[in-house]
Amino acid sequence: MFKYKVRPAGVADFTAVYKMNERILGSNVSKKEAERVYRNTLMDADQAVLVIIHSGNAVGYIHAIQITNLIGEMYTEIIGIAVYDYYVDKKACTELVNAVVKWSAQMLSKSVRINAYSSGLKQKLLDIGFCGNDCGSLEKIIISERKNHYERMYT
Repeated sequence: MFKYKVRPAGVADFTAVYKMNERILGSNVSKKEAERVYRNTLMDADQAVLVIIHSGNAVGYIHAIQITNLIGEMYTEIIGIAVYDYYVDKKACTELVNAVVKWSAQMLSKSVRINAYSSGLKQKLLDIGFCGNDCGSLEKIIISERKNHYERMYT
């Protein structure tokens, strides 16, 4: 079994994330522009970039953003996920998504949504409690989990 550490990305992780974007996601953004966007993202409290580490190396990352829409819904959207192929079937994606679900609950989101995903990732998301919603996204409702947690703590 693989041992991972999932942690918030830092400035020092830029090169690893940039390489993943090039190799896995096919990005062709200049390094200078990518670094500017990366640094701004890290400073935004409504966004999370988490990296997954195995044997001291970043083998994947996930990028999520907190959204409040005009009808007052607050949810988290996963807007980017990249994991090297070797680690995809070794639960790295699951670890990253679970870390975002935890962050989302701390941010008081109602749910976590993802719109774009590979077919392999879709099954992993379904396995950990995501369901299809009316908009064609996959979504995991977390407010009820948080409510049950608080009810257990305070009753």
